[in-house]
Amino acid sequence: MSSRTGVWIGAGCGGLVLSLGVAAVGAGVWYLQSLRSEPAWLASGAWVKENAEVRARVGDPVQLGWLPQGHVDEEAAQFSHSVSGPKGEAAVRTRLVAQDGAWRIEAASFDEAGRPVPIALGESGGVGTESGPAADPDRLVAEALAAYDAGQDGDAVDLCTRALERDPRRADALNLRGRAHARAGDSVAAVVDFETAVAMDPSLLEGWEGLAWVRARSGDDPGAIKALDELLKRRPGDGKALVDRANAAFRLGDGAAARQDARAACGAGHQPGCDLEARLAKVGG
Repeated sequence: MSSRTGVWIGAGCGGLVLSLGVAAVGAGVWYLQSLRSEPAWLASGAWVKENAEVRARVGDPVQLGWLPQGHVDEEAAQFSHSVSGPKGEAAVRTRLVAQDGAWRIEAASFDEAGRPVPIALGESGGVGTESGPAADPDRLVAEALAAYDAGQDGDAVDLCTRALERDPRRADALNLRGRAHARAGDSVAAVVDFETAVAMDPSLLEGWEGLAWVRARSGDDPGAIKALDELLKRRPGDGKALVDRANAAFRLGDGAAARQDARAACGAGHQPGCDLEARLAKVGG
């Protein structure tokens, strides 16, 4: 695996190759978006976080780093995880095999200055040690929503992550985790989650709303407009979306588009649209 900084993804030899290389921010977001939806990566991360030796080394809870290295094909996968906890940090390498429709850990080790130190797999050698009602994705998402509503963004993120480790296709969990990331100020992580959620389920209106909001907050008005375009395709006449798009257009210097959207929002009975239309008229749009 390359030790270069940055991120690159390529497809080849029937698999998804993940390596590190110099790349633009957009490619990095694409990388995170693709990797975090990979069942092999989610399975590997779930096993690392639950492993007793890893917990003993870095403390509990175990936190996974954001920029891993690895390789995935149809039958096998290898990853390098940067992990941290209350006691310190470590690098963990895993090798997985696809078996009976699931990914199972075949070997694992700590990477100590390039020297592998084997980690015991336990009796199961598998992934996902949590079972029973507590592991049910529906329950985990419900608990995450309760945590989010209570303002506990970190807990909401953790619970959504656990749900996604068990069911990577939960667009609602990705959307909720994106909202928690956004409110906590992690715009990069929020964009990744929202983009992955709407790619899985384009009808998820909350995902388009969240994506537009976090892009606008990050200064990406063109990106916000694209997300609002998608939202308005699915919910025409949405007054708030029209006002948000008008504001983004105005910031980009497109007064005509801003006035058109403000007028449409006002016509839809959305008072902030009428207020914006009046303000734009005063400043000449």
